[in-house]
Amino acid sequence: MHERAQRAEGLGFDPVGPDGALPEVPQVPLTLRERRKATTMRRVQTVAVDLFDVRGFDAVTIEEVAAAAEVSPSTIYRYFGTKERLVLHDEYDDLFLRLVPVLLAQHDPVTATEKAMALLMPAHLGDERMIRRVQLWFDHPAIRAAGYLLMDEMADDLAQLLAASPRHEYTLPQARVVVGALVGGLITAIRDWHESGGDGDLTAMIADGVQAMRRAFGGDGRR
Repeated sequence: MHERAQRAEGLGFDPVGPDGALPEVPQVPLTLRERRKATTMRRVQTVAVDLFDVRGFDAVTIEEVAAAAEVSPSTIYRYFGTKERLVLHDEYDDLFLRLVPVLLAQHDPVTATEKAMALLMPAHLGDERMIRRVQLWFDHPAIRAAGYLLMDEMADDLAQLLAASPRHEYTLPQARVVVGALVGGLITAIRDWHESGGDGDLTAMIADGVQAMRRAFGGDGRR
């Protein structure tokens, strides 16, 4: 199978156009069951964030979210795991993890991160839940702590992808250091945007942060 066809088949779309440009973010094909689950999670998260905004995170119970969203508490625990992850869940995380191996096959880790964010940020910024979730994340200590744990889990997943990439020669411990720096930089850029009142251009702030990491790392980041 042609390389481009292999990339498109494994990912659900080709993330790099024929001229090397980034395309619009497409919809990854999902089964009916996956679509129903995604729809339910989106509705539950929207209801939860609405309640947290009005009454405060600590004052709202899982049972109240379930009743307002017309699902059972067990469904919330099954889909989200914890109350904090009602805020932290990001439906684009799976897409990001599917993008990364494809981009790492062509680019150094910093450039791969830059291109992945360029693909996903427009969709994120078009989702009003994202802005409210970020506010809750950095304003509430329990959510903030859970967020850093979630990012640590994400970094472990990304490090395994980097260590497995045939283009690079990182051991898993080395990949964890590289990915930890990249994830930490991205989270810091989002925090800076939040602390500035959320009025700035988040995409530009992340891009500026990536460029700073590129200068700090030196070279193209490839081994």
